[in-house]
Amino acid sequence: MAAKEWDRYIFSHERPYRFEAFDRIRRRLRNEEYWKLFGELWSDSENLWQIENLSNMLHSNRSGREHMMNDEEQFLYEALPEQFMIYRGHQEINRTGHSWSLSHSKAKWFAVRYQKSGVVSRVICKKPDAVAILLGRHEWEIIVA
Repeated sequence: MAAKEWDRYIFSHERPYRFEAFDRIRRRLRNEEYWKLFGELWSDSENLWQIENLSNMLHSNRSGREHMMNDEEQFLYEALPEQFMIYRGHQEINRTGHSWSLSHSKAKWFAVRYQKSGVVSRVICKKPDAVAILLGRHEWEIIVA
């Protein structure tokens, strides 16, 4: 922390505690650092529903949200039409959430990975509601605010 090497500070924590570390330092970060680290943490996390303050962090009014994405992801985001279909694989209890996919087959995988009774929901997303596209886990993930 003293050296302000924020990525090293955060990633020195075990995975379940990295968002907590981010939350502790986020006010010290420049906007670009904030979003870059937030995107890296998002892609590195499995159970986002367990993260306290996640929605508050995602809905931050900081500028530069595009820094959550790398160049390829930004290119794909810019190419999105004004409305497009997104999918979410889930059990009955977790239909809502910020993580969706452009891929129906990936959503289907999420729907049945723990229980065969999963469901795939689909909605039309308006581009302004899509915060980012993340490709790091090969999920064609769309983050919806």
